[in-house]
Formats: sequence, C-alpha cells, structure tokens
Amino acid sequence: MQQYVSEEQQILTQQLTSVPNQELTTISNQTSALNSLQTALQQLQTATQSLASASTWSPVTATSSNQTSFTVTAGPGALVSSLGVSVTQLAQGQISVGQSIGSSVTSGGTFEIFGASGTSGTPLATITVTTGESLSDVVADVNLDSSTTGVEAFIMGNNQLAFESEQTGSASAFTVQDQTGNFISSQNQANVQTAQDASISLAGVTVTSSTNTFSNVVPNVTLTVLATGTGTLNISQDTSTLVSSVQSWMTAYNNVIDLLGKDTAYTPATSSSSGTSGPLLGDANATGLLSQLPNAINSLVSIPGDTLQSLSSVGIVVDPNTGHLEFQSASGFTINGKNFGGSLQDGQTMFENALSKNINNVEQMFGVVAGTTLQTVIPTSGVLGNLNNAINQFVGFGSITGSIPTELQSLSTQSDNINQYLTQVNQTINNRIADYTSQLNALNASLQRSQSQLSLIDSLFGGTAASTASTSSSSGSSSSSSSSSSSS
Repeated sequence: MQQYVSEEQQILTQQLTSVPNQELTTISNQTSALNSLQTALQQLQTATQSLASASTWSPVTATSSNQTSFTVTAGPGALVSSLGVSVTQLAQGQISVGQSIGSSVTSGGTFEIFGASGTSGTPLATITVTTGESLSDVVADVNLDSSTTGVEAFIMGNNQLAFESEQTGSASAFTVQDQTGNFISSQNQANVQTAQDASISLAGVTVTSSTNTFSNVVPNVTLTVLATGTGTLNISQDTSTLVSSVQSWMTAYNNVIDLLGKDTAYTPATSSSSGTSGPLLGDANATGLLSQLPNAINSLVSIPGDTLQSLSSVGIVVDPNTGHLEFQSASGFTINGKNFGGSLQDGQTMFENALSKNINNVEQMFGVVAGTTLQTVIPTSGVLGNLNNAINQFVGFGSITGSIPTELQSLSTQSDNINQYLTQVNQTINNRIADYTSQLNALNASLQRSQSQLSLIDSLFGGTAASTASTSSSSGSSSSSSSSSSSS
C-alpha cells in the first residue's frame, strides 16, 4: 500500500509544483544577476565621482635636490614650480642642567618653573622638595606637572637634576628659579641647548617654524628640514597618476559592460545541446543600460575655442568587439579579420599631450568639478556628468529609488507569492494523500473482514465450501481440457 501512496504523492507533486519551482529558479537567477549588476554600477558610480574630483586632476610630484638637508611632499593643488631653499637653522627645544645634589636631598626647599616670558610672570608650577627625598622622587614630582609646564625632568650622570622642554621652538623656552639654591641656581644652571625655531630662506624670503616641518609655506606642499644646507624644491605634474585614475574608471565601466554581455547572451541550440539564455535576456533594465551607457560615454561636449568634443579626441575610444573603453591602439581594431584604423596615434600619448596643451579644457570635457578637494563629488556636466545621470536612473540617488532596486523588490514579491502558493499546494497534496491513505486503509480493512467471514463460513461447512469450490474448479478444468482435445 505504501508504494501506491508514494507514487500518488510523486505524481501530484510533479503536476502541481513543477512550474512554480521553475519560476522560482528563474527569479533567483534574475535576482542574483541584478544584484551583481547593481554592485558593478555602484562601483562605476564611485569611480565616476572620484574622477570628477578636481583633486584627482592635480597630482604632482615634489622632489628635493638635497635630501640630506630637506625633504618635500606635495598634495593635490600644488602648483608646478621650482624654488631655491636654504636651511639656516633647525628647530630645537631647551635643555638645562643643575648642580650635583647627590642621590637624595640633604636640604629641602622649593623651586619654580616659568615659561618663555621669564620670571616676571606667574610660575607655571612650584615644586616642593623635602629633606631626605630621593632625586628620582624629585624628578617624578616635576613630571607630574609636565602637561602644564611643558617641561620634563631627568637625572644626568653626576646626580644632576636636568630639565628639557617637551616641544621645539623658541616658544618652548623656560626658566627654573631656585630661591634656596639647593637644586639649581643661576650660577650653576647651564642651558646646554637653547630653544629656537627652524628657519629657512625660500626663494629669498625668510620663513620660520616652531618645528622642523613647514606646511603650506608653498600651497599644498610640506617641507621637512633635516640639516643646514641649500637645494632646490621641484614640483612637477604627475601624469602617470592621472592616467592610472582614468584607467581605473575605464575598468569599472568595462566590468559593467562584461556583466551585461554575459547575462543578456543567448547561445543557440546545436545538434548536441539545447539553446541557453542569460538571466537578463530581455530584461528592461539590462536593455536600457546597453543603450544608455554607451550614449553617455560617446556624448559630445562643446569646448569653446578647442577641438575637444568627446573622449575620442583625447585618445579614449570604445572597442567595437568588446564594448570596452580603452586608450586607442596605434594599430586600430580588427573586426572579422579586417583591420580598421590603420596606423593611428597612441591613445595614451594623445591624452598626455592634451593635458600638456590645456588641462583645463580636458577637465571641462570630462566634467570635472573645479575647486573641490573631496575624494568624490557629483558631476553635473561633461561626459562624467552624463554617465553619472544615466547610472542614477538605475541605482537611484538621494530619495529617488532606481529602476534596479524597484525590479528587485518586484522579484522579491513574486517569489514570496509563489512560495505562499507552494505552501498551499503542498498542504493540498498532503490532505489528498491523507484521504487516499484513509481510503486504502478502509479498503484493506474491508478485505480483511471479507476474508474472515469466508474463513468462518468455511469452518461451519467443515471445509465443504472450499472443497466444492476446488472440485468444481478441477472439473471445469478437465472439461475444458476435453473440449479442447475434441476440437483438435
């Protein structure tokens, strides 16, 4: 009986759930493909906004002709220039050393620590020392007030109490005044090192700093002095970094194109296999992207007084075989074995030449947002603006929901509805199987009762019924046999 029940359940499950499960598989594949596409588009959007930042278009390299004397780094926005530098003085803090007083204090007292303004002002700290106190304890007492005084104490070789400013520069100077003369006095206090600012002459102009670092003396340039000496600070355009940024942007675009190509592809049937379709074949969002992204990339931008109008004018083209953005190849393209373009100018060379000729016009054509130092900005014009606007329609922006998130929500709703339907169908199947099992059990019980009744009747007749039935069956067989022989 169990075999009949299992077969019935398999038949019902196949009939009622096969199509919904196929629909769930299709929705799952579409959802996975759309999620991957959405991620790739968001990465392209980030790359687009990063390339639109003016800071991306201002990469420079700064070098020092005398790195023993000074080093230099430059950030976005630093102007291309060459300046003479003369390091005349390094920044340093003050170090003062007192008299030898032994490992412990033989006579207590107090001393005061004053700042750069000298003893005419209010002391920054007053240190009280008791007789018998160890020199190490005196040092610890001084250092408890370091956050206020900017002065740290330490012990020098001959049990001398020494003091050092925590910072460099003339403003870090200090005075220790000991009224008792037990620890440090004007007679035996020696300023081993005087506090002073760093000083340089930059293009003939003297500039000072409380540290050995000069920031923004030259806009967006940091100069660190190491020793006195002279040299030249050179700032040059770093074209290679900008080329790398453009290539990263093109790679992000190409990743989207590759995903679209894979997920909208159709492989025709062959004699040994059936045709297959990508999960987004015929999908409205995928179809829209395949049209709108190339349109944005190939858009024309008018630059007054310049021949720059599109990416191709600066050496960036679309490979007709792959749809990829790339720097133009000097050998052109080969389509179906035929070469197009012949001998062309190398695209990267064209791009670098355009930068050298007029980088501002190249930025305008791309749609770079001027004056920003943010890593990413929202472009509104040029090729980048057109591309960003196209992407926004699909992934959304601000409070606006894109068409891909909308489709994903729709697919999720469809999946939920199908799963609810399958839950109901499975319940129906279970109910029908339960009814079927009940009917079979009732039939089986009825048969068992019939057999019991026959056995009872048989016993009442002493097996006569069974014998008669057997004889009758035998006689019938003989008769049938005789008839068969006669006929022969």
